[in-house]
Amino acid sequence: MTDASPASILAQALRWKDDGAAVALATIARTWPTSPLRAGSQMAVGQHGAHFGSVFGPAIDAQVAQAAQAMLAAGVARSMQVVVDDATATAAGLACGGAMEIRLEAVRDGSGGQLAVLRATLAAVRERRSVVLCTWLADGRRELLPANASGAAGPWAVEALRRARIDETGIASVEDGELLYQVFNAPLRLYVVGAVRIAAALIEAARLLGFEAILVDPRAERMGAMAC
Repeated sequence: MTDASPASILAQALRWKDDGAAVALATIARTWPTSPLRAGSQMAVGQHGAHFGSVFGPAIDAQVAQAAQAMLAAGVARSMQVVVDDATATAAGLACGGAMEIRLEAVRDGSGGQLAVLRATLAAVRERRSVVLCTWLADGRRELLPANASGAAGPWAVEALRRARIDETGIASVEDGELLYQVFNAPLRLYVVGAVRIAAALIEAARLLGFEAILVDPRAERMGAMAC
């Protein structure tokens, strides 16, 4: 399973697109409760089969990448069902297998793919602005909503802000249809004061949990020794 953040997957997809390649995004729309990756997890797939990110593990990722290439050739977004058998699940360290629904869509201009919205999402992440990327599963239309927006118009926007507050990416059905909500909240900052031995372990643990850990100590020699 590729260790990649949602922002890095989006960045890779846009990088390939800027290089002139056709690119697809494979997104988990639904999955079983014990799946290692939740709904909203993505994988970017280039037209020649290169992929970045993961929807399960090597065998399933290869299967989905092949389907994404076929989708790019056909030019029509679609959903696919993937069944993970017990043997594959056990090899991945799970107790049992299950089924996933994967949405395949091309990254492009226009109503589906909307390059401008994806670029705005990546810019917000890089600038540490909290946003929610909302994708209508029926047609691939996207809207980007600031997590601190006020006066949300429409049930889809209300749901987006609710998910931003609880930091929950996933699928939801609202009056506007079925949407994928991808929450990109800016990381919480943890300031660790004092470059002592225990600080290194604390910083490492904090970063694993998604915090932006910052070490503070006026002693240059101590900061150099910690190299955080």
